[in-house]
Amino acid sequence: MSNKPLLIILLCLFFIGCAPKSDVRFAFERCAPMPVARTSATCFSYDGKCYVFGGRNDSTNYRNGFLADYWCYDPATDHWQQLPAPPLKARTKAAAIIVDNRLYCGMGFNGRINIDSCYLTDWWCCDMTTGDWQRLADFPTTDTNMPVVAAYEGKIYTLFGTHSGSSRLIYEYNISTDSWSRWEDDWHIAELGGTTGVQVEETCYVAGGYFLGMLNDAYAVNLREGSLKKLSPMPDGGRIFASSAMLNNHLFFFGGRHIGGTVTTEKIYNDIIEYDIPANRWRYAGELPIAGREQMCAITIDNAVFFGLGEDRDLHIHNDWYRWICVE
Repeated sequence: MSNKPLLIILLCLFFIGCAPKSDVRFAFERCAPMPVARTSATCFSYDGKCYVFGGRNDSTNYRNGFLADYWCYDPATDHWQQLPAPPLKARTKAAAIIVDNRLYCGMGFNGRINIDSCYLTDWWCCDMTTGDWQRLADFPTTDTNMPVVAAYEGKIYTLFGTHSGSSRLIYEYNISTDSWSRWEDDWHIAELGGTTGVQVEETCYVAGGYFLGMLNDAYAVNLREGSLKKLSPMPDGGRIFASSAMLNNHLFFFGGRHIGGTVTTEKIYNDIIEYDIPANRWRYAGELPIAGREQMCAITIDNAVFFGLGEDRDLHIHNDWYRWICVE
C-alpha cells in the first residue's frame, strides 16, 4: 500500500503549522444589538459614532426585504437610535463616505439581477451638521453594486463596482464640479466583484472577490498617482463579501464566503488575516467571536472596530454588534 496519501497529509500539516502568524492580540466585547437585523447594509463613521443605512432582512427571497431605514450607534452609551429616513430608495451594498462634514452616498442595488434599473445610479450629499440632503450628479453607468469607496483631496473614488458580474473599473467624483469621470483601464488585471478594501492615506488596499471563480488577488490603488499595483495574494483560495478595517496601524480582512464547485467545498470564514503593508505579506491573526459570517458592517472609531450584522452559512440574518480592540 502506498504511503503517498499519508505523506501529502503530513506535508499539509507542516505547511499549516509554519504559516506566518500575527503577534497582535485581540479583545472582543459584545455590544447592544441593532434593533433590526440586516445584511449587505452600508456603514460609515462621523464624530465618534457609527451610522448604518439600508441592507436587506429577507433571506428567503433576494427580491424582497430591502431596507431604507437609517440608524446611529453611539459607542459612549452603547445605544442605537433610529434617525429620519433619508430621501433614498431602499438598497443593498451602497457607497458612503464622509468628506468635510458631508456625507456622500448612493449607488447600490434593489431588485432583480441583470435588470439595469435595479442597479441604482443616484448620488446624494447630506450636510451632517444640519441634516439637509441634496441630490447630485448621477453615477454615469449601472456598475453600481458593492463598490469599494475612498476619498482623497476633494475627490471621491468608487472602485470595482459591478453590474450583474464583475469589473475592473475605477470612477472619480469631483466634489467641486459635481462631475464623474472614469480612470483609464490600462492595468490589465482580472475583473473583480464582491471585493473589500480599506483606505490608508492616499492608498486603497483591495482584496478578494470573484471572476469566473474565487479570487485571492490583492491590489494597492494609489489615489494620488492614479496607479495600481498587484500585491501578494491572500493566503486562501479567495473569498467574497468579506469585511476589512484598519486598527492600531494593522490592516485586517475578515469573514466572507468561499464558493467551491460543490456544497461541501463552500465555506463561510470567521478568521482574521492581517496584511503587513511594508513587508507585502499576509499573516493569520485569529478568529472572530462568532461563527462564519459574510456581508457584515465594519467601521473603525477611536482605536476600536465595531462590526456585526450580516448573514451566516444557513442564510440566517443577524443583528449582533461587537467592539474589537487590539491588546498590544
